[in-house]
Amino acid sequence: MPIWVSVGIALIPGADRTQVEDAVERQVRAFLSPLTGGFDEAGWPLTRTVDAAGSRAWSRGSPAWPR
Repeated sequence: MPIWVSVGIALIPGADRTQVEDAVERQVRAFLSPLTGGFDEAGWPLTRTVDAAGSRAWSRGSPAWPR
């Protein structure tokens, strides 16, 4: 069953939009992977809901997001 995820990003001036979008997509897919995703990289639990607070916590550690 396909799922849809919506992510809002703000580009740093001079950043390449396509590269940033591709990096964010790869990172979101990796984080939500049932095999290697999640905070502990042991796989995203299939019964766990993706919530905004968890997503924000993850994005702060992502190199795609500026500090």
